Amino acid sequence: MRVAWVGTYVPEFSRNRRLAEYLARCDVELSVTRVDLWPSNRLEAFERRRMVVWLKALVAYPLLLLKLFFQRRPDVYLVSYPGWFDLPVVKLVAAMKRRPVVFDIFISLFDTAVSDRQLVEPSSVVARLARLMDRLALRLADVVIADCPAHGRFFSSLAGGTPRVEVLYLGANEEVFRPRSNTDPVPGRVLFYGTYVPLQGAEWIVRAASILADRGVPAEFVMVGDGQERQRVEDLSRSLGGNVEFRQAMSPDQLVDEMYRASVVLGVFGTSAKANRVIPHKVFEAVACGRPVLTADTEAIREGFDDGAIATCPPGDPGALANALAELASDPARLRDLANGARAVYVRRYSADNQVQRLARILKAARRRERPGSK
Repeated sequence: MRVAWVGTYVPEFSRNRRLAEYLARCDVELSVTRVDLWPSNRLEAFERRRMVVWLKALVAYPLLLLKLFFQRRPDVYLVSYPGWFDLPVVKLVAAMKRRPVVFDIFISLFDTAVSDRQLVEPSSVVARLARLMDRLALRLADVVIADCPAHGRFFSSLAGGTPRVEVLYLGANEEVFRPRSNTDPVPGRVLFYGTYVPLQGAEWIVRAASILADRGVPAEFVMVGDGQERQRVEDLSRSLGGNVEFRQAMSPDQLVDEMYRASVVLGVFGTSAKANRVIPHKVFEAVACGRPVLTADTEAIREGFDDGAIATCPPGDPGALANALAELASDPARLRDLANGARAVYVRRYSADNQVQRLARILKAARRRERPGSK
């Protein structure tokens, strides 16, 4: 089967790195047709560097169209993040060549700008255009890939149920995020890492740290990373008190070191609609390492870890988060059960082997949807 991975996708983005890994292990003949467009910080494309990106797009998309037109006809076209604006061009060529388009959307423009990052108001022109672009891209695709079932239902609803939606989980880089032996975590040490977007709920973590400090519960919080709300959260932590150490972003290997020094790895605790329907990267990475995880009780987590392999508490509730951490700190047996259970679930459902098989099935099913007379 010939698969053409095409568009303006960003190879360095974590979702696309996993796709590349899985495609390399699928039984496919892969060709890549990519045109550079996006800055390393994609948010800049919609903030400070809008005009630069639009001017580049005037060159990039005609070039992409020409490359695709003269490319050998594949069995399936694959478009990935951030591919919303690629779909009209790819669909045009795919229709001429009578081939299906699979779109690994990963996130919604509208959902990210409005619900997740809170950059624009829902009624703004930018938000309306983002919703329109989401719907257009989703409806142009023959098959849409989502990162978990709850997110998939959202995409299906956003598109009016037009495309078929399949699921390919985020998984983890198993060369880095893997179990270690002879580990000795520090009792009461709690690790959070992320980009400080509202979805992650870092504010609630530092509030929980303050509550535990007021109760005299021994707890040491390590907050790793930088991003949108880092400064605000750090200032809040200073005003509240609590044993919280803020560190800059680390390499994946360093993060794994920190995971094994911590007794608990935190997921996300935001209250947005998007937070309710995604399983974050950090959760997959922690369970791939076999570390105990505490995260918000959400629809996506309940579906993905329905056998109690992850500890949960209500989102946006620092008191409940503090209580959950205190209970875990006092129950080493529960922590061991969480670590073992999390790793078992990862191997059974989310490992690279599982995702390679899923992706192969998705691509083969898409190929069978060829139009009559396409051979």
